[in-house]
Amino acid sequence: MRKQWSRLPAKAVGVALTSTTIICSAFAIIFLAPGLIVDLDMGDQPLDGVKRIEATGQARQTLTQAIAGAAVLLGAYAAFRRLRVNEAELRVSRDGQVTERFTRAVDHLGATNMDVRIGGIYALERIARNSPDDCDAVTAILSAFVRGHAPWPGSSSAGDVLPVLQQPTLAMRASDVQSAVTVLGRLHRASSSELPRLTFVDLRRARMWGLCFDHALFGVSSLAGARLGDCSLVGADLGDCDLREADLSGADLAGAMLWGADLAGANLNGAVLNGAKFDARTKWPEAFDPTARGCISVSDPKSHYRRR
Repeated sequence: MRKQWSRLPAKAVGVALTSTTIICSAFAIIFLAPGLIVDLDMGDQPLDGVKRIEATGQARQTLTQAIAGAAVLLGAYAAFRRLRVNEAELRVSRDGQVTERFTRAVDHLGATNMDVRIGGIYALERIARNSPDDCDAVTAILSAFVRGHAPWPGSSSAGDVLPVLQQPTLAMRASDVQSAVTVLGRLHRASSSELPRLTFVDLRRARMWGLCFDHALFGVSSLAGARLGDCSLVGADLGDCDLREADLSGADLAGAMLWGADLAGANLNGAVLNGAKFDARTKWPEAFDPTARGCISVSDPKSHYRRR
């Protein structure tokens, strides 16, 4: 406090000197400069009193207009600078708020209460939509969440011995995982460039209707009985996936990798399969002709894997 009080006189003196300098400069420009300008313009030619007064008045008027214009420009520049500073401060404040919300949402993913985890998942979706720069990070976090909470093969349970369509849906078994998968499909369709990486996960009877998983990685996962109708799976890696009894009606599987996949009993009505790759291990629904639907048979699946 003492230091602050000790600085006040110095600040007051500085303000007073600045104000005095500005006032003196304005006085000199408005009242003294016009006469000097007239004298310089006329040189050795004499002027009578009336003409000198008129010339001096015109010069003073011109200088006044110039000063006013300069003041307007300086005011506009100051306002522009203030606006830029406000924008920068607002951006910093917004980034801090987003970071705080992001951290809180991620913390919710580790909660023991499933409702809290689901709230964290949808909070991350909202953050990703409001802050596109964070969309890839949210996609990576939710992919890791699914891999950690629904590994495949998981622990054995009584439901494993039931027929595929009699097993509990993913929403019944793990509604938080179902929510994460739904958000991943929506974000990937919107703006995320990060690929959903859902390898070795248990997505049996998941609801994925109409979602987008283009080029996503599902290798060695179980999607048995999953509802994938109208789902976009262009170029998706479904190698060695369990797709038994899956509903793929109307799905876009163009260029998808299906080697080693089990599609026995799957519904492929209206599915786009142009360029989808399969091998001798791929199992198809009864009486299904993959080549007639535009699929490509490959002998060495590894040679067709792309870098991701």
